[in-house]
Amino acid sequence: MEQIDLQVFFEKYGDKIKAKEDVKRLIELSNKNGKFETLSRLAFHAKYSKGLVKIIRDSVFDLEEDYLQKIEKEFLEAIKTVRNLLSEIIEEDKFVQNIFEAKYMQLNRQCLDKLNSLCEDLSYLKIYLNDLKKN
Repeated sequence: MEQIDLQVFFEKYGDKIKAKEDVKRLIELSNKNGKFETLSRLAFHAKYSKGLVKIIRDSVFDLEEDYLQKIEKEFLEAIKTVRNLLSEIIEEDKFVQNIFEAKYMQLNRQCLDKLNSLCEDLSYLKIYLNDLKKN
């Protein structure tokens, strides 16, 4: 499979997705520009970063300092990868680039919070892709 069926994906996970328009744009651009593999990697790293955030938030007082630093470093690397993959998918659409740059790519707390939320949305895409592989 080299494309994602938007309708099927949103029928299954649409009620859980917060940034519906942005996820839709990413899927449409990847479908249009043959970037399925990039989108698949983005979904993987988004789900991975979501898991790291959960570890950091839920266990911050229970973790040894060295382990917490390792997790934080992995999180920063995952977010950097997510941003790079996002840029790769949207590089051919200046309008979407401008939206994503303002919304997700700035180095401030608000953009990081939105990027984490987008990663949560994209984690459903990873689940969807895993389900497709099983069938």
